[in-house]
Amino acid sequence: MKIINKQGLTNYSFQLSDILLGAQMLFVAFGALVLVPLLTGLDPNVALFTAGLGTLIFQLITKGQVPVFLASSFAFIAPIIYGVKTWGIPGTLCGLTAAGCLYIVFSLIIQIKGIQVIERLFPPVVTGPMIMIIGLILAPVAGNMAMGKTGDGAIQLIPENIALFVSLISLAVTVLISIIGKGFFKLVPILCGIVVGYILSFLLGIVDFSNLSTAEWFVIPNFVLPEWNIEAILFIVPVAIAPAIEHFGDILAIGSITGKNYLKQPGIHRTLMGDGIATGIASFFGGPPNTTYSEVTGAVAITRVFNPGVMTWAAIVAIILSFVGKIGAILQSIPVPVMGGIMLLLFGAIMVVGMNHLMSIGQELMIPRNLVIVALMMTVGISGLSITAMDFSIQGIGLAGILGVLLNLFLPHSREKYEIGILVYGSMLGDPGKEIQRHIHKIIPTTTPFKVEYARKSKNRSNAPVLVPVEQDGAHVKAHVIVLKPDMSEELAQNLLYRRAINFVDEPAIVYSDKVKHENMGLEIKCLQDFENVNHVFYTAFRPNIDSVNKPDISPDEKSKELAYLAIESVNQDTFCMQRDGIRCLIEDRAAGVKTPLCDAYIREILNRAKNAIDLNEARLRIAKQKGIYPECHL
Repeated sequence: MKIINKQGLTNYSFQLSDILLGAQMLFVAFGALVLVPLLTGLDPNVALFTAGLGTLIFQLITKGQVPVFLASSFAFIAPIIYGVKTWGIPGTLCGLTAAGCLYIVFSLIIQIKGIQVIERLFPPVVTGPMIMIIGLILAPVAGNMAMGKTGDGAIQLIPENIALFVSLISLAVTVLISIIGKGFFKLVPILCGIVVGYILSFLLGIVDFSNLSTAEWFVIPNFVLPEWNIEAILFIVPVAIAPAIEHFGDILAIGSITGKNYLKQPGIHRTLMGDGIATGIASFFGGPPNTTYSEVTGAVAITRVFNPGVMTWAAIVAIILSFVGKIGAILQSIPVPVMGGIMLLLFGAIMVVGMNHLMSIGQELMIPRNLVIVALMMTVGISGLSITAMDFSIQGIGLAGILGVLLNLFLPHSREKYEIGILVYGSMLGDPGKEIQRHIHKIIPTTTPFKVEYARKSKNRSNAPVLVPVEQDGAHVKAHVIVLKPDMSEELAQNLLYRRAINFVDEPAIVYSDKVKHENMGLEIKCLQDFENVNHVFYTAFRPNIDSVNKPDISPDEKSKELAYLAIESVNQDTFCMQRDGIRCLIEDRAAGVKTPLCDAYIREILNRAKNAIDLNEARLRIAKQKGIYPECHL
């Protein structure tokens, strides 16, 4: 399928000529969109309708500023499957509607108190295990369906040898497309897996077309209203915590592509509110909860079509297709092993996402408090342990989620005091240097107590822009206090940090007291007293030396142009091969969660100068090729 390209617009514009662009975006989301209802017993036509309606509601609440498409959320597959079997579809929909209400509550809290309140209530030590449990609980369902059985394994629908052949081929196609697919195909691995699996199933004679022949062309989707069920609410609402937290990452992702800060305008409280109301309305009509789709975000990155009006057309096309009965009949005729093969990958991927959340706390995972939270959540969530009182019962993800939140709130934090530490942020989060690593006692996640910005040309990175503390503008960013081993002295800690800052690691003769001799007068090592239970925390404080960044009368766009120029100029044979150029530095900072006022414009300027590259990695390679560095220096 040809990718239609209509670049340039970032403001909302609704034009008839964009209808094919909208249909293209829907096609990208289609495979994942219909997978959720097919797995859970909901109506795929209703899912199409509620995806379209939810996207329109989201656009209304966010004032048409964010180019995203909302559709079926994978996070709710396990609770929907359990809920439909336990309380039926209407009772389950009650819990899903309540999940949307939780999003709305979160958005109001953020608007009043700020996002820090949510982050304190639901840190990675809670959200990580919750996501992992979702994937692990679903694994047996995937295995049963891959073998041609019903999800619970009670009935053999298709001979096992045929089912395994079909499921493994479907899985192989999905995996190969996701890994080696190019351009548009890389965005639709699920759809490719379904199509190939369906064709193979047809050739093997295991596709049932009986419903297709009797289906009408035009039908009203099978809408179902919720019925009050408190058990379903208590079971499903905790599951909504993880996707609500992930919403921030989704919005940051689309913002990094379009170059706009959607956390400020229209505001994260509005985007979360839009997601919550869209989820609540979808569930009220009988559809699965909605979420922003990363597949569509990827399509936006490739096509560079930033106009949110295109998503309006995607929503309208989805609503129109929801009234075509033949589409629902075709989707429902997809054989069980086709879905099972793809689910083997998807449910494992959900677990890996949870692991990634958990890994973000690093060595803090082994602190007894965090170990208790993770251990109890995982065992309670997977073991089938339930709490019953009269007619009420709760177990699985719901019980694990509530338990995790309560443990995080009430278990005391360690108040152990430490003597000496080093504060690192930006690219140093991932690589503090092997000399410092040998002296690490523990790592404490935190944020910088001062604001930072790309305000200095680094001599060690061929004048690439780097983060340094600034007095105005800038932002507080994610950081770590690296607590050093008890035998560490203040002087040695300063020397370790000094050598890392000037790229002379493991050169003990290089000491901070000789910085004048080394012509490093722009570098100071400062100390924070009693920070994060550490008595002395040292950090580097280079003086800003990029004049335009330090002048308030210069626009952010002009500042970003100078930053992009410096970053691109810093790419040479040595810095590229050693991965110390400015673009690589920016990639590492973004991976570490750095977000400053100049970040979006800075990234956008680099992508534009690299002939509209999709991301910074592609931009870096293009610039290296233009300079004749790549592939001679192949990394």
